[in-house]
Amino acid sequence: MGKPKSQDISVEIDLWIASETAASLLRGFLENLTDRDWDHFDSLRSPDVRNAAIACRVLLRVALASAMGGKVSPRDWEFGRTALGKPFVERGPNVHFSITYAGAMTAIGISPACPIGLDIEPAPPRTSLEGMQIYLHPEERRGARLLPRKFKESAFLRFWTLKEAFAKSIGEGLNLDFADIDLSSVPVGKAFLGRVMSRQAIFYTSRLRDWGLSAGGWLSFAIMPPEEIRAFALTLHRLEAESGLVESRERRTLIVER
Repeated sequence: MGKPKSQDISVEIDLWIASETAASLLRGFLENLTDRDWDHFDSLRSPDVRNAAIACRVLLRVALASAMGGKVSPRDWEFGRTALGKPFVERGPNVHFSITYAGAMTAIGISPACPIGLDIEPAPPRTSLEGMQIYLHPEERRGARLLPRKFKESAFLRFWTLKEAFAKSIGEGLNLDFADIDLSSVPVGKAFLGRVMSRQAIFYTSRLRDWGLSAGGWLSFAIMPPEEIRAFALTLHRLEAESGLVESRERRTLIVER
């Protein structure tokens, strides 16, 4: 398929990723948080989870304000949750988002046009496959079985992020049986249109290192397009700590494969 025309790109996606060191600096922007935010943080018992949630909420507010061109200030957004726990914009422009954090790394996915789910999983120093295969579809296990052990571990993290991203995009979270979801056909580093559980979604998965991040592991997202699209524009905002908080941007056009 040739390069798409600009009118074929009907979806804009913004991904914001804060490295572990950058996430700690986000705590310097606490003036963007509201009393409702602090009420939520006070319900979190683990200090590590609380700190990650604070950094994630600061980043979400900054990212949404940026996506709207500064028309809504970071502090003016209000959020609610569905009965299944999916966060959404309660007051503000109609925009979809997904949040994820693993350890101190934080990421936000934003799509003005369609629901989005995002997940990141940095590779831990050692990953045991014991007990993990119950989350894989038989087709996924069949393919992973042929890989050397170190690649099996990586394959599991890739499938897990894809499944979490899909579950978030439809608002189900961890309520789905991941073993029923077959994502073995989703390629690495390409936008792929697939049908899962009678739903059509576009999937993307890649290694964190493919985006210039030093952490091993995977990033995956899924979007639920309102109509068929041939391509979409993806902008990555990468935050690093270099004598302060530094943002770098990378823009890619992804052609959707079927």
